[in-house]
Amino acid sequence: MKRKGRNTPIQSTCGDILKKAIHLLYENLGAVEAGIINLIHDEILIECKDGDVEEAVGIVRSCMVQAGEEFIKAVPVEVNIVVDQRWRK
Repeated sequence: MKRKGRNTPIQSTCGDILKKAIHLLYENLGAVEAGIINLIHDEILIECKDGDVEEAVGIVRSCMVQAGEEFIKAVPVEVNIVVDQRWRK
């Protein structure tokens, strides 16, 4: 039970960060004709045109970091972005 009690705030904060990131991405991805197409656990799958990839990556990184920094103040927020033709595990 101790472990569960310690893990719950972490999981809850991760959920809050993800929801905030989704909101920010929805507002900002229209600039590059990109959009969220799926959510898989803690991953956000985004589709865009090949020519807009670099700009979309910048928007995604900025929105994700902004969402994380709203909830996490003590440590730097890092974002792992993978660009591919198809989703992989």
